[in-house]
Amino acid sequence: MGIFDSVVDLLGALNGGNEDAINEGEWFCEHCKARLNDQANFTTSSGHWVCTECGYGNDVSEPEENDVMSMLGNMLG
Repeated sequence: MGIFDSVVDLLGALNGGNEDAINEGEWFCEHCKARLNDQANFTTSSGHWVCTECGYGNDVSEPEENDVMSMLGNMLG
């Protein structure tokens, strides 16, 4: 098991055991840290999403391994 798999396992445990949600993509605004998945009509189809809370334009294309570390930071506050 590599470091990426270990981090995904840790995030799954911190997220109430919901590892599938992490693998599918939990999206947070890069500016205000709001959870984009909860915003009305949120979609990743265009690869770009404007946060409805702060207006920041976010890249929501395929998550990279570095995004997992960002998710961990968002979950831990």
